[in-house]
Amino acid sequence: MVQSGAKSDPISREADPLGPALSTMLAYHFTLRNDGAQVDDLGFMGLADDDEALVFGKQVIRDLKGGDRNYAGWIMDITEGERPVGNIRRKNKRQIEG
Repeated sequence: MVQSGAKSDPISREADPLGPALSTMLAYHFTLRNDGAQVDDLGFMGLADDDEALVFGKQVIRDLKGGDRNYAGWIMDITEGERPVGNIRRKNKRQIEG
């Protein structure tokens, strides 16, 4: 269960057999957009903190393979609840910024 409205939204793991380590995970939302306003919703991921979310986002945008789509110039926005965490721009096939 994700609680919303608070600055940090921990995911409740009250009966989770994996223990308390997961009780402090935050729900981060990842979206991709380009200058033409096209948006791809990549979904949510439970991660420990902002630094982990940024590292994860950089890996995802680095690994994008477009097929017919060229992701150069696309931006990944990362949020936790309503709070912006950061964004990462894919400059070209090999370079990312952010």
